Amino acid sequence: MCENINGANAPFCSPTEGTRLEVGKTIDVTWDPTFFNSSTTPQIRVQAEFSPSKNPKTGETGGSDGFTTDAIDVATGRYTWTILASYLEPDARSRSAKLFLATPTDTDNDGTFDAQDRLAGPRVQIISANTTTSPNNDNNNNKSMGPNPLSIALPVSLGVLVLLLIGGYFLLKRRAQNNPGAGGIRHIFSRGSRAQRLPRDPVTIIHSTHMNAGMRMQTMGESRNVFREEMSRQDRLRV
Repeated sequence: MCENINGANAPFCSPTEGTRLEVGKTIDVTWDPTFFNSSTTPQIRVQAEFSPSKNPKTGETGGSDGFTTDAIDVATGRYTWTILASYLEPDARSRSAKLFLATPTDTDNDGTFDAQDRLAGPRVQIISANTTTSPNNDNNNNKSMGPNPLSIALPVSLGVLVLLLIGGYFLLKRRAQNNPGAGGIRHIFSRGSRAQRLPRDPVTIIHSTHMNAGMRMQTMGESRNVFREEMSRQDRLRV
């Protein structure tokens, strides 16, 4: 049972404000029967007023201006509404419609209803059959028209990669400066004289070793001769 005595668009329950209604579909327009006094308002009529539709090719306005149903018992609480193609101008994709409930009244109390009051209801959107009816369609369209996430993520990823490479380069450079002995190949070829840096063959190494040993022996012999001469000199003085 529809219940809407004091809510938005009372006594309407459906459709709600902003509903998109596709041409060719059928919906129920519902209202709260308890909103009315059945003794004074036994029947009502459903009305719709369309905003002008515009032909996108010609710029002319047209289409049906609205409709009024026959009298409906208030207690029924509903009206089945088929969305007709005539509501739209040819080639028009949509237009809005404002719904009303018209309540006949007997102004002169003669038993006949010679006037009516109208209760305003929701404004809905009539759309062509080839237009999606998803309530989130506008949001989806806005998203599809927005920037491609990949076009944003790819440059950002490349920028981060470049920054990491630059940071790694300067880190390695600083470590090499703080620890010169860890310079690897560069260290080998950048320290010492050319003779020290160049490798030597085994024969050269052995010859050099023998020469060094001979020089040490000669030095030791010279040291022993000096000592012996000093002892002889002292002996001569004592005599």
